[in-house]
Formats: sequence, C-alpha cells, structure tokens
Amino acid sequence: WSTKIGLAGHVDCIAEFDGKLSVIDFKTSRRTKTKENIEDYFAQCTAYACMYEELIGTPIEQVVVIMAVENEEPLLFIEKTEDYLDVLLDYIDFYRNSL
Repeated sequence: WSTKIGLAGHVDCIAEFDGKLSVIDFKTSRRTKTKENIEDYFAQCTAYACMYEELIGTPIEQVVVIMAVENEEPLLFIEKTEDYLDVLLDYIDFYRNSL
C-alpha cells in the first residue's frame, strides 16, 4: 500500500532480473501484444514499485512484464520505472475524477 499515491495491491514478484531489482508481472494473452498495447501494465508495475519504495525504502528502477501468449512464444518487456510515473499519475487522476 501507499499513502503517497493512495493505492494498494498485490505484486506478483519483486526480484533481481538481469542484475536489477525489479517488479515482475506475469500476464497471459490470447494474442501477441506490443509495448504500446500494454502501457497500463507498466503503470501498474510502477505503482507496485512506488508502494515498495515507500514501505521498504529501496527504490525499484525496472519493471518486467512476462507474457504467455496462446500458441506463441512468451513475450518479455523490460522498462524503466521512471518512464511510467507520469502515466501512473494520469491514470490515478482519471480514476479519481471519474468517481
């Protein structure tokens, strides 16, 4: 949970990935997706990183999405947490303003 961003959630995994502490999220899909299709996944992972840093005191610089795709090879997306902080805040503002 985070009092700063007013969210709570359950992260799939926090671990080192390629030598960097990362939020790792596992997804499934019926079709192949691109980075542009999953901006909300990166925002979700960024929220987990913010919560972790607030509670533990250790920043997480990397988010990783591993996606199993039906009848295809798995997809791997690695992004910087800082690149999705504004996206996360936009999602939060949109949600709060729509209530």
